[in-house]
Amino acid sequence: MKINFRLWNIEEKKYLYIGDSGVRYVLTPDGTVFDVKWGEFPNCVVCMFTGKYDRNNMPIYAGDILDDMLGAVDWDEENACWNLGMNAEKQTIIGNIYKYPVFDED
Repeated sequence: MKINFRLWNIEEKKYLYIGDSGVRYVLTPDGTVFDVKWGEFPNCVVCMFTGKYDRNNMPIYAGDILDDMLGAVDWDEENACWNLGMNAEKQTIIGNIYKYPVFDED
């Protein structure tokens, strides 16, 4: 499985993908994001790739909402697995909790 992340920029309300426009980010163990050129990159939420794709071959990340789920994709600490619902590859990503906060369960 490829380990991949995307960053939700809270201020700009858009995703930044690692490697966009030649920019390189460093993620520290405490979750702090650093831009190699500019230093600390505040106001970002780190979203990890689950290793799964939806039926349209779109990568599924933490925080995504799938059409057959009652909440967001998230990591289940107790069972050490992603909460993706049944048959993630047969579902479609319909949004995420950052662009559409109404989906956020908290």
